[in-house]
Amino acid sequence: MLREKKVFWVYIDFEKMGKTGNPRNFIYKTLLDLTLRDHEYIPTDYENLVSKAYDEQIKALARGPFGLVAKNKEKFEEKIQEKIQADFDHVEPYVDVIYKYISQEYTCVIVLDNIDLYEDSSLEIDVFSEGVALSKKLKASVIVSIRDTTFINHKNESIFNAYELRKFWIDPPPFREVLSKRLKFSGSVLKNKRGTVKYTNITLQIQDLSIFFDIASATLLSGPQARFIESIADGNIRKGISLVANFLTSAHIQADRALYNYLNGNIIKALPFHEVYKGCVLGPWKYYKEERAELVNIFNSGYNSKSLQFLRAYVLKLLYLRAADKSTIETKMNTIIETFAKLGASEYQIFNCVNYLLDNRLLSLVDSRSLEKESTVFINGSGGYYISYLANNFEYLESIMYETPVFNDELWAQLLSANDSVRNEVEIVEKVVKRTQRMKIFFSYFLNVEHEGILGADLGLQELNVTKTMFPILMGKLVNIVKNAKVYY
Repeated sequence: MLREKKVFWVYIDFEKMGKTGNPRNFIYKTLLDLTLRDHEYIPTDYENLVSKAYDEQIKALARGPFGLVAKNKEKFEEKIQEKIQADFDHVEPYVDVIYKYISQEYTCVIVLDNIDLYEDSSLEIDVFSEGVALSKKLKASVIVSIRDTTFINHKNESIFNAYELRKFWIDPPPFREVLSKRLKFSGSVLKNKRGTVKYTNITLQIQDLSIFFDIASATLLSGPQARFIESIADGNIRKGISLVANFLTSAHIQADRALYNYLNGNIIKALPFHEVYKGCVLGPWKYYKEERAELVNIFNSGYNSKSLQFLRAYVLKLLYLRAADKSTIETKMNTIIETFAKLGASEYQIFNCVNYLLDNRLLSLVDSRSLEKESTVFINGSGGYYISYLANNFEYLESIMYETPVFNDELWAQLLSANDSVRNEVEIVEKVVKRTQRMKIFFSYFLNVEHEGILGADLGLQELNVTKTMFPILMGKLVNIVKNAKVYY
């Protein structure tokens, strides 16, 4: 189609430039490099491109400063070559001449992609400015590919609103569709490749290693595992793929057991949720640490205060409840400040908490470059998943347990003892039983926090009680976990 329409398509990926590069230099260097390569259907050689691009300049020079030399054909051609060489060495003059000609003969389209990859506001403005300049200087069509959030952040700045720009919103492809194609491709690479895998006291002879990606597809493309990855990624396909990459390379998954089950025709064809969770979130690490994990701990706001320990969870619960009515789905920061001032939180602490949730994409801003008192926020799909599902999840609570402070000496001592008991147990089912017992102790601390906090005083915040909804769901899951362990192991 590009051949038929005579389109000269140029793709410039700013991921290759890096965060500290010079946008102008990078653009011109990339444009120069493209003129030195063979093009699929547009000639880029000297006779068909360079000489024709410089034809007007050559005629002008022959009439003007090179008038006398022009009478001597050899010397004139030598001068012209020196001129072109000088332009080429300085890059920009040469690129301008070549691309102006291309734009006259063809439809020249220059795509600037990944300009907001590093979330650097100055870099984004610089690149966009260069794109506007290029379109006018080279008479080319310049497409700048940015996220919707980047556009919102900059749309009121002069470089964005000074021109009548054509804006197109392109929905990203569904995450499961992208993942499905990648898993299928990975499987095709291993098709008919053989291998051996040790499983307990036997060695599995795998005739076709691509079956592992059949297992991965059955695991990741449906059910709670797929919902988990989609919700944590929250529309960010890169993050979703990153979570899957963590899962595929993690020691937390028992690929040997999955292959054994698959080869022996067992009913269980997919990996269980807890392996997917640990693989995606922890990756190569044994224990959860918020600064390196892919998940936020909503039960530790980091203020060394028991009454404010669940502030992140309370903010999410407030906005989740308000989202049930479309008239209150968007909430002013002033409302959030007034609500949690009752809990003893300072304005700084509330702003810090909301900013953290925004940075981790559990909340979204309606329209603002930075959080202010007049800003409006709302809970997004990821934040809703945290407060309605993940908060009740055994795997999540067990992982954050290692980095959640316990401001109760008695419960802390019980938790340490339970932890030692789990660590020293070698029998799998009994270990699972002891892990559920440890979880009950940990959750009793949650009950203690709320009893002494929002439920222990007349603050009017009882509806934000998170343990009330967590308790029956979690207790039911603990019973099922023990039952499943006895069946599975």
